[in-house]
Amino acid sequence: MLIGLIFYKPANILISKIRKKAEESRIISYELDDDQERILSNFYLIKLLSKENEEYQRFSNSVDFAGKTRSGILNWDLCPIMFSHLQLHF
Repeated sequence: MLIGLIFYKPANILISKIRKKAEESRIISYELDDDQERILSNFYLIKLLSKENEEYQRFSNSVDFAGKTRSGILNWDLCPIMFSHLQLHF
């Protein structure tokens, strides 16, 4: 019981940070999906106006940003897993 009282506040803080990161990931996933849909819907117009390079660069930047965000989320997901294992062993 004492261990539970000691670890309650840090666990609560970690869980709130993980929820925030998961929400950011969800929003970024929706934005990427919207970008893909926009590119596919306007494919012929993009070709006609010769904007392939601009669209490629824009989408590439979105994917890079999403990749950086997801790697941060993976790091945050590992913390509670390790914390849970430590609690089970003690």
